[in-house]
Amino acid sequence: MSTGDEQARARDEARDEARDAARQAARDEAQRALAANWDRVGRYLQNGGDIGAKIVRRNLDAWSGVSRKLNRSGYDRHDLVTDAMNLLVTATRNAEDIWRGMIAPARYDNVATPVPTVFLFFRRNQDGTHELVDPVLIPVRGAADRALPDEAEIALSGTAVKQEHDAAPAAAADDDARGVEALRHVLSVRAAAGQPGVFLVEAVANPAHNLVGGTYGGFVYIGGEHPCPLADLRIIVEADRPDSPEV
Repeated sequence: MSTGDEQARARDEARDEARDAARQAARDEAQRALAANWDRVGRYLQNGGDIGAKIVRRNLDAWSGVSRKLNRSGYDRHDLVTDAMNLLVTATRNAEDIWRGMIAPARYDNVATPVPTVFLFFRRNQDGTHELVDPVLIPVRGAADRALPDEAEIALSGTAVKQEHDAAPAAAADDDARGVEALRHVLSVRAAAGQPGVFLVEAVANPAHNLVGGTYGGFVYIGGEHPCPLADLRIIVEADRPDSPEV
């Protein structure tokens, strides 16, 4: 076989290999697309099952309330109006869930969702104590369809304002840890009284003692078997200013 024939054969083999590789890549891409489409179908079915279970629980809770009143004596016009309104609200929420399930894209558990930000400012008093300017309310999404604890958790970290004696890294780290620990003892996240499905972020002692000026951050969340994020947390503790008057 001449050199020209060998070169032509090599070109044919290379062309065949490239064509086979392209066909295999196309088949793999089609397979991935098919799997993704079926995955979407499965997620829509899963969402439908979740919505159905939520509606069943809601209907059961609503009818249980009516049943309890019917089984006691003295069911009056006020009870009738109240129960009718509760059932109307239940039907409206059911319709809303069904509509959202039809128009919303399938939910992916690993897709990030936005959370609100809670900003707290502790103003420094002349006597060295600090006061929280305003507490903050956090509404919980889907609170009507889940049992919420009386208290939420706080994950916290931060950086204290460095003082002149904090030139050493160890001293600065101690101030940071002391500032975080002091805030942990002051902050509270509890269910807001008279407001179902809402948590209140507040200071249990106001004014608060032993806070360390600095900027702090963290996260408010519900722990337990089904953890749930509530809010991002940003805190400023006003530091002592050099021009502050002496007390």
